Amino acid sequence: MTVNPIDLVKVGFSTNLTSPVSSVIRHSTGKPYSHVWLLYFDQTLEQMMVLEAGAAGLYHTPFKRFVQHNHVVLVLDPKVPLLPGLRRLSQEVGEKYDHLGLVGMAWVVACEWAKVQATNPFRSAKGRFCSEAVGVCMVWSGHPGTEGWDVQSISPSRIEGVLS
Repeated sequence: MTVNPIDLVKVGFSTNLTSPVSSVIRHSTGKPYSHVWLLYFDQTLEQMMVLEAGAAGLYHTPFKRFVQHNHVVLVLDPKVPLLPGLRRLSQEVGEKYDHLGLVGMAWVVACEWAKVQATNPFRSAKGRFCSEAVGVCMVWSGHPGTEGWDVQSISPSRIEGVLS
């Protein structure tokens, strides 16, 4: 059986319906999701896995466990294989979450409302937040539409826009 490389990694969008932070993000963006992550099949473990940046940092989670605590809103196929970026991003597993960078994304989202492009004022070289992790994976994989992206200022809705 031949597997199409584009089918190996997908981009997912979700929310946690009981989380106040997720609620604030959904209301401020007007989107039904508050989180973005990578979905892939791990051939060694023979199961679907999620690579995500969450409060505990950057980590892999079995998809079966992920859906127990998250409401999956959307899963999109990339236009090119994201496996190169996933492999490279996986080298950062265990790094801390970029909490301050997430705070800076509030400014970026507010500017998106005003149709103005902004840079995250709390950029950090240490750790990643969810859309930054997925964004850098897409850039590293050469995904169309990511040219010139400042991954520390990319919102989940911009990622959805490039994939849709």
